[in-house]
Amino acid sequence: GGGGGGAGGAAAGIGAGFRGPEDEKAELIRQRKRKMEMLRRRKKRFAQLQAQAGVSAQDLEKLKEIKEAEAAPKPGAGPLKLKFALKAAPPPKPKGKVKGRRGDDEDDYTDYGGPRKTTTRFRGSRRDEILQEIIESLQRDRNCDAFNVPVAKKIVPDYREFVDRPMDLSTIMKNLRRAGGYDTAESWMQDVRQILTNAKLYHESEEEVLMRYPAIITAAQYLVDECDKAVERRAADLKLADQFFDAEKVLGRPLSAEAREAVDNVAKMVFPGGVTASGAPVALPPEEEPREDDQPAPKEEPREDDQPA
Repeated sequence: GGGGGGAGGAAAGIGAGFRGPEDEKAELIRQRKRKMEMLRRRKKRFAQLQAQAGVSAQDLEKLKEIKEAEAAPKPGAGPLKLKFALKAAPPPKPKGKVKGRRGDDEDDYTDYGGPRKTTTRFRGSRRDEILQEIIESLQRDRNCDAFNVPVAKKIVPDYREFVDRPMDLSTIMKNLRRAGGYDTAESWMQDVRQILTNAKLYHESEEEVLMRYPAIITAAQYLVDECDKAVERRAADLKLADQFFDAEKVLGRPLSAEAREAVDNVAKMVFPGGVTASGAPVALPPEEEPREDDQPAPKEEPREDDQPA
């Protein structure tokens, strides 16, 4: 009622000061009413979403204060000045592949946490294709939607204060498709578990955080459990693609009897010498050449003296 009265009053005010044909005046009043109604609906929808997300007005005010504090100039800094630096244009990057070594001061991971580009025997391998299929199935799962993309700083400004190594499914997929990918399936599984670790670091923090949602931890645990089950289901395929794949080492637990039997069958088919407890193939022992001592003694021909008379 109040919103309608406000819209009607505004429309009446427009009509009172308008000079022109009646149809143009009526159209202007109609458009004004429509804009006021759309604004009212947006406010109502915003309030509903705010209530569903559990974000209070105090949280929004706190975010606003933080943003204003970051934008405000520091005391004693004086007026802002624009500085221009004349620098020579960087040389163009060479096209194609460049041979070289990575410097000693660089680690094996990028700033975001994924493995650097390396040349390994698994480039474009079937093993990485299977791991991609597992990640794609998680990306399609609606229960894992919160982990499909990185956490945006604009939405959770204090996230990086609690999480040093952010991780999400799109980043894991990017690392799999990159030249070199993951050196081992264990490092891939560590990144999957890093999603759960990050959820606990932020949402179970003893310090105050801007947005605390315990349901995120439950969803992250579900993601890790589903990935664990998928690896166990595909253990035989992964063993066939990578002879060094050790399912129990990746999962950190023994395989089920059915999965262990499937892996053993693959190992017997591909590795006749068998495999060790860790899943590594055992080389067949080389065939020994017969020694002189092992040669059968030649038969002696009967002599004339031994012939019967």
